[in-house]
Amino acid sequence: KGLVGERTNLITLVSGSIADPFDAIFLNKFSARLSEKNMRLLLANASSSSDEADSGFLQAIDYKSDAVVVSAGTMPLSHSEACVKNGLPVILMGRVVDQKGVDCVVADNTSGARMAAELLIRTGCSKLAYLGRGSATYSDRERMNGFIGEAKKAAIPVTSHTIDTAADDHRLRQDVLT
Repeated sequence: KGLVGERTNLITLVSGSIADPFDAIFLNKFSARLSEKNMRLLLANASSSSDEADSGFLQAIDYKSDAVVVSAGTMPLSHSEACVKNGLPVILMGRVVDQKGVDCVVADNTSGARMAAELLIRTGCSKLAYLGRGSATYSDRERMNGFIGEAKKAAIPVTSHTIDTAADDHRLRQDVLT
């Protein structure tokens, strides 16, 4: 079907590490919903290596996917541009770009983080900390700015810790739990 230009009922999901609990839950729900619609899923891993990241988009084009969903928030825009040039619709998750042929699905990270800080402040917390990846992703920048902004309104300082690697992530989670 793909060779003659018909729909293939194949959706490519370009994802970073699915070790993250959110990504694993999303993958499970997304694949189940596609199955209900008689569609198939092609999972393409996109790591920080540009060669591996390129391959996910190339797979979407090579396999004549009907669309590509990108959940890897740090992907270069050139990748989505290549898909659009090949007539492939692109849906970006968790990142906003203004590009023809690309749709974006995002959470209101800023408001969510403000509400979290507001709840902590309202319940009497006077020492706040923000743990995140700093400016590594669009979503985390929004969360950090919303959380710190709300704390500043209440004149409460925020200790901020950034996590650069999976080892840092694991170590900080263990520190918080103990």
